[in-house]
Formats: sequence, C-alpha cells, structure tokens
Amino acid sequence: MRESRDPSRPISTEGPATPYTHGHHVHGSMSFADPSNERGLWAVKLSLFGLLATAMLQVVVVGLSGSVALFADTIHNFGDALTAVPLWIAFACPA
Repeated sequence: MRESRDPSRPISTEGPATPYTHGHHVHGSMSFADPSNERGLWAVKLSLFGLLATAMLQVVVVGLSGSVALFADTIHNFGDALTAVPLWIAFACPA
C-alpha cells in the first residue's frame, strides 16, 4: 500500500529546473545538441552501410548461383537498408 505524503514537507524535484518540472519529478528536455543524437546518427549510419554491404554481397552471390530465393532476400535487404534513410534525415535535421 502506498503511503501518503506529508504535506508539511516540500516536494523534491531531482535534476535541473526545466519548464517540464511539475511537482514530484522532472521530465528531461530534448536538446538536439545532445550527444545521444550523435550516437543515434552513428547507429543509423552503421546500420545503413552494414545492410547495404550485405545486400551488395548477396547480389554477387545471386549472380554466381542464380538463386531466386536469395534474390528475393537481397531485395528485402535493400528495403531494410532504405528504412534507415528517413531515420538519418530525422536525426540530422534540427528541431
């Protein structure tokens, strides 16, 4: 069971005061200069180039083997790689 708060004690707000502070806790503000956005952009780039490299390697194998199933998987992998493009744009654009 939850205990009731003592009204004579002030409510503590942990962290810096922001416009998102209200009563019992603080919501972090989003800063596009935040290093986490740089990490996100790095992860998107790594994903895009990794998936493109895999798909290009599959193109070579499809050319050598003539496998229709591998060709279908190659198309699928190019599609997966292209999903990183809008994410890259979202991380790169300022707010």
